[in-house]
Amino acid sequence: MGLIDGVIRTKVGYSGGKGQNPNYNDMMDHTEVVQIDYNEEIITYDELLDIFWKNNTCKMKFKKVQYKSLILYHDEEQKIKALKSKLEKEKNENCYIYTDIEHMNKFYIAENYHQKYYLQSVRDVSDDIKSSCENFSEFVDSKIAARLNGYIKGYGNSNMLRADLETDLLSDKSKKRLISIVDGYGK
Repeated sequence: MGLIDGVIRTKVGYSGGKGQNPNYNDMMDHTEVVQIDYNEEIITYDELLDIFWKNNTCKMKFKKVQYKSLILYHDEEQKIKALKSKLEKEKNENCYIYTDIEHMNKFYIAENYHQKYYLQSVRDVSDDIKSSCENFSEFVDSKIAARLNGYIKGYGNSNMLRADLETDLLSDKSKKRLISIVDGYGK
């Protein structure tokens, strides 16, 4: 999600359940989720729902709550839009879509090693970003970290990346490494 115009940052975590303080080894009744902070002047909730449906058509029910397809809403307007979008998806697909739509009660941030997972797998690049942050929370909240995580995952292209590399947060070595990674996806 880091390369979508208007998406400011993402965090992974657990939500949708009633248990307290879930973690990866004991999620209780929670589901793995992505929290998206976005600028409503650039991207709308409806557009985020469209992106969700383009990337998630759950035609079977997951046995584990941990992996179920889930949209969490914050208010009545989002609830109505989410339900409407699901009905449209079911009509277009001509089948039931196993995506639950529930009120967002509480978000529990996942462990550090889950945050910006793809970026952290390229240690020299993530260390450059982390060195400019006062703490790990600032790294997780970093817009550039979210975008670089997306590039490393395989989204975006070299031209987009080069525009994002106009930052003093990365060494020349890290910039070259990122360009090499992203150029490698095109081959």
